[in-house]
Amino acid sequence: MAAVDSAPTAPIEAPAVDLAPAVAADAPPAKPVKVKATKAPKEKKASTKKPAVHPPYLEMIGEAIASLKERTGSSQYAISKFMEDKHKAHLPANFKKLLLVQLRKLTAAGKLTKVKN
Repeated sequence: MAAVDSAPTAPIEAPAVDLAPAVAADAPPAKPVKVKATKAPKEKKASTKKPAVHPPYLEMIGEAIASLKERTGSSQYAISKFMEDKHKAHLPANFKKLLLVQLRKLTAAGKLTKVKN
């Protein structure tokens, strides 16, 4: 084994370099922040609901039941068929769903009575 002369060496220090200016030079200049002027909110117009061209559902249902003259009561299908024949031009496309909702609502309110389950 060879003996190596180890002479104590002092650590070599690198000259201090200021990195802050180099980083600042690479970064793009800060853009001034624009302040937006606040606009007054536009007033919303109250949408007026167009009145229905057809009579109220209670009236149409009553008319259908009276003209069908079924002893055991009229079905939803028969009522909708009658209404479609009589008021076809004025009814919306989803009137059968609306009829079902109105029948349930009027039955719950007691304005119509169910003869069948």
